[in-house]
Amino acid sequence: MPVRRQNLEEWFTDHQLQALHRNHFHIPAHLDFDVSKLVAAYAEQDRRLPITAVMVKAMALLAKKHPEVNRTIFRTFLGTWVVEFDHIDVNVPVMIEHEGRRVLSATVVKDADTKTVAQINDEVKVASQRNLADLPIGSHFIANRNNLWNRTKLRLIHWAVWNLPWLYLSKRGGGMAVSSIVQPTAPGFQLRVVSRGPHVWTIGLWTLEADENGRHILRAGVGYDHSALGGEAFITTTHSLNGILNGDSGLDELL
Repeated sequence: MPVRRQNLEEWFTDHQLQALHRNHFHIPAHLDFDVSKLVAAYAEQDRRLPITAVMVKAMALLAKKHPEVNRTIFRTFLGTWVVEFDHIDVNVPVMIEHEGRRVLSATVVKDADTKTVAQINDEVKVASQRNLADLPIGSHFIANRNNLWNRTKLRLIHWAVWNLPWLYLSKRGGGMAVSSIVQPTAPGFQLRVVSRGPHVWTIGLWTLEADENGRHILRAGVGYDHSALGGEAFITTTHSLNGILNGDSGLDELL
């Protein structure tokens, strides 16, 4: 069996995951949302439900109602800081094709509460078509070797982002994250993973399927940072998000 060293992209992913483990206390949760009304509303307009864009918008609406979900813990060399964002920006990981391989990058949907679902969907699509060479982090992965110099550069970038919350704010980093790898289901098999990130709410979307009663169920996994949000508040906000996706106050903003 061949043995190889991590490439630079693998190393940096590992570096970020270790930092998440050290600095955040994630509690995993599985959430099932009945989005039957939403699916029916899109079908009436002969449109396909853009799941990722709808969840980005739903999270933005949740943040308007419960600003405490739009929050991130920064554990810095000057102590621990809590950033409570006054703008509603949502981080969305996207896959970018580069020379036959797929590289994970991130885009930020800024002011998601003021944008329509169609605008958000277009923005995410455009982000997935970007040139890797034009991205501050992604450009490092193009033909760069996993050596001390390249690792040091990435360490410094990562350190600056997560030790200088004022820099993060100035660059308009998001306060929540939506990850979407929606896959078709197979009989007797279901994949659902809890997504984790540096924010209070990081939600991953996994399957959308019709159950035995004909309801359309969106299954998601959430890693919420208990260091930044209490358990009672998390339960309250999950119920609110469920109400938004169920259309308790109407579906107009999700169409």
